[in-house]
Amino acid sequence: MTGKETVKESEMENKKIVISIVFVFIIVWGFLGCSAKKETVVRENYATVIKTAPVENLEISFPIRSSGRVTMKKVLNLSFLTGGIVEKILVEEGQTVKKGQILAHLNLLPIKAQVAQAQSNYEKCKRDSERAQKLYNDNVASLEQLQDARTGLQIAISNLDIAEFNLKHSTIIASSDGKILKRNAEANELVESGKPIFIFAAADINWIVRVTVTDRDIVKLKPGDSALIAFDAYSEKKFEAKVSEVAETPEQTTGLYEIELSFPNPVDKLVSGMFATVDIFPSEKYRMYMIPIEALAEVNGTSGYIYTPGPDKKEAVRVSVKIAQIFEEQVAIASGLEKTSEVITSGVSYLRNGSKIRISKETGDK
Repeated sequence: MTGKETVKESEMENKKIVISIVFVFIIVWGFLGCSAKKETVVRENYATVIKTAPVENLEISFPIRSSGRVTMKKVLNLSFLTGGIVEKILVEEGQTVKKGQILAHLNLLPIKAQVAQAQSNYEKCKRDSERAQKLYNDNVASLEQLQDARTGLQIAISNLDIAEFNLKHSTIIASSDGKILKRNAEANELVESGKPIFIFAAADINWIVRVTVTDRDIVKLKPGDSALIAFDAYSEKKFEAKVSEVAETPEQTTGLYEIELSFPNPVDKLVSGMFATVDIFPSEKYRMYMIPIEALAEVNGTSGYIYTPGPDKKEAVRVSVKIAQIFEEQVAIASGLEKTSEVITSGVSYLRNGSKIRISKETGDK
């Protein structure tokens, strides 16, 4: 084979390769063009399936949230009137006691001795007063001597009353049914006068929760406002309560105002000191538009957007709203929904203003 024939064959092979490449390119280009055209048609005909919910126009009060500790309304520090050695402690912490039950008492020997001494002195002064009266009647004693004897008798009576009072309050007795929250002394311990021996909670008094609020919230609250209390120990329940006291002055350290909430014992086991979260509902109410939280498409502070079906129910309309407050499942809207009866709650993230929509039959809309 000559050189000319070899060159000629090579040129023919190159032409075949070029023709094959062009042919493949034409096929691919045609396929991509058809796919793009088909995709465009599909997108133009696509409608987002949505669900809707009605807009409710309600009068609501915005809850004020705070937290605090639960305790009993009537909590007393029980102590001895006089100092001395504790002879017996008859109850334990957490124990339920009955009215009139003896809780503890001091060693009564020295106190009884004081009573006996005061009694003897009283009897002596009484005899002296009677003798002075007879002598005065017989003109033997002067008026001054009679008056001194009578004064001595009055002092003796007072000393006897004090001694008997100290004896009575050397024993701690439960003034009502209740519970011992804390015990601060042991038997044979020397205690001072007035030292709290027990912290006692009366059982016939409602439980309370004390919380603090700001000056902006205190002006909205008054006694009788309702509230809901939640305890970590009873996470599945919320308990109804009432505002029983509203502070008139703030705490010096925090500048916050204390609110007291009262409620009956809602469960068998409620312990003083439990942590509680409260929602207080002021009596003042506002008319708001309420929608499900799923309807919110965008939020920026107090501004937001929702979507609502257009007049023909085939297009989504973007509506600007002013948000009053966001709750766990609902949103309070102050304005923007005056002419809107329903909002889109499902498929919101796929929508734009003018997007085609199709309302799901599950909502009941046609």
